[in-house]
Amino acid sequence: MLVFQSTGNDIYNLEVIKPTNDKVMETLWSDLPEELVEVIMSKLVFTDQARVRAVCKTWQSLRQIQPARQLPWLFVNDRNKSSKYYLYDPLYKKTNTFKGTGFTELGFIENNLPNVHCSKNGFLLLESGTLVLLYNPFTYETIKFPPIQRVDLHNSKFDATFECPPRSADYLICAMEFDLFNLKLPFYIRICRSKDKSWTTITTKPNFRFPKGKIAYKDGAIYCIDNSGSVAIFDIAQDSWISIAPFTRDPKMWFRDKILVDAGDEVLFVEKEYYKSVVSSVYCFRIDRSQNRCVKLKSLGGQVLFWNYYGNVLVPKSATPEEIRDGVCVDSNCKEYHKRNCFSLKDGRRSVYFSNYKLMKGKHLFFDSNGVKLNFSSGISRDSMHKRRATGGKKKAWRKKRKYEMGRQPANTKLSSNKTVRIIRVRGGNRKIRALRLDTGNYSWGSEAVTRKTRILDVVYNASNNELVRTQTLVKSAIVQIDAAPFKQWYLQHYGVDVGRKKKSTAPAAAKKEGEEDEAAAEEAKKSNHVVRKIEKRQLDNKLDSHIEEQFNGGRLLAAIASRPGQCGRADGYILEGKELEFYMKKLQKKKGKGAAA
Repeated sequence: MLVFQSTGNDIYNLEVIKPTNDKVMETLWSDLPEELVEVIMSKLVFTDQARVRAVCKTWQSLRQIQPARQLPWLFVNDRNKSSKYYLYDPLYKKTNTFKGTGFTELGFIENNLPNVHCSKNGFLLLESGTLVLLYNPFTYETIKFPPIQRVDLHNSKFDATFECPPRSADYLICAMEFDLFNLKLPFYIRICRSKDKSWTTITTKPNFRFPKGKIAYKDGAIYCIDNSGSVAIFDIAQDSWISIAPFTRDPKMWFRDKILVDAGDEVLFVEKEYYKSVVSSVYCFRIDRSQNRCVKLKSLGGQVLFWNYYGNVLVPKSATPEEIRDGVCVDSNCKEYHKRNCFSLKDGRRSVYFSNYKLMKGKHLFFDSNGVKLNFSSGISRDSMHKRRATGGKKKAWRKKRKYEMGRQPANTKLSSNKTVRIIRVRGGNRKIRALRLDTGNYSWGSEAVTRKTRILDVVYNASNNELVRTQTLVKSAIVQIDAAPFKQWYLQHYGVDVGRKKKSTAPAAAKKEGEEDEAAAEEAKKSNHVVRKIEKRQLDNKLDSHIEEQFNGGRLLAAIASRPGQCGRADGYILEGKELEFYMKKLQKKKGKGAAA
């Protein structure tokens, strides 16, 4: 019993009544604040996030959250045992099995299962004959490519890799095919993007015998290791080969094993030396194309390179123990697969790292699970805040209403030149215009009170979800880049100023010639005295913002979409100016800095 005495002389006796029904004390998982659930999910790996989202519809409709980093999985291909494939999770020491016969649904022949060439960002590059595609074994997402042309070679060697930008859905596959023993035959290089309808074939004949190991592709160049152990680079634009030698060979070492590692913005050359069939040291180099040399590295930014016979993967700093960071982990013994020799790049010391990996029969490939994006569609959900509890009590409105709880079907308008607009019937017999694909819109320049129709070039920022930036989805309030040419032409006609023209300092003779050309152009477009006076009067009060002038130099302007493409079928908006432009420029610069640091 509680006794409460007021400021007066009255005394009140308050009794605490405990509920007799256990259901009164029950709480629902959906009652947890979404902000708290998002913080918890950011600490979980992607498999645990999938289990959390399966609890209730409220958690399933949460926004996409970057999962915690973890060690790479093992993808094992056992062709001798019923054509089974295994995915081994080192965190929970669990083996997931799936049969290769499931690949027949993707178009592969049942008796000719595909070859797995590499793994990046949750995708596997599968190839069999003329069929090449990217496959995600977790989300079952498939990115198909046109049939590839193959050459009938007696001793054919086929290798392929792919590139997937972090903020784009435009995937690229690069393949190389050659004959191992016939030096007279050329190399066949084929490149294709996910949006292309055919492969681009390049025929070249290098000055070395044949490449070793896996190839790598970065910024329009193909990297491989030639038979002498040097790095051979083929520049596709210049159609030429360049050879870079890391360092001279030590005659004491019996054997050297070399690989090329795709490290995001650059390509690494890693080499391990064997002495009496035991790995003695590991070296890592960064390939500098500007100076055509290899720079030795002492650090990987806290990352760890896991390397086995069939492949390699770079693991982020947050997913690795502190004792093996800035190191290279290699297999120590085929019978003790959990033991790995870790070589530090800082001081070269060797340590034994006891991992959770286990030995399984078949071809072992490290699967980069850190790039897996689990797309959970929230569906057409409605809020339950207005509903009463099972006991009949009212829920307290602890948060405001959400847009996704209004029961509206998303249009997911994509940025594409193939314009597609549909007229649909909605409730009440009314009609809506739903845009599925757009690439143009009417944009207003507020300070100049002018509107022009222009092309939408890119989606660069979205405050609600970065996934909408990666998939180039046009929604209201999205920040896009538009073509500046229509506004540049209007500015020249209205003010007589060619904004965005690059100024170059040239020799006096060249300046004189340029002046003559300008006079000739002026004579061609003569203006009346009235028009000249009107333009001069406009120029008195004209002052262009420095940020907008910089954008005119690049030919692109930052703009915000003000309409709703899924409701009115248009992607109209306005050009960003003033404080709003400065705000989004800082956001984009901060986002760019994070991407460079990662």
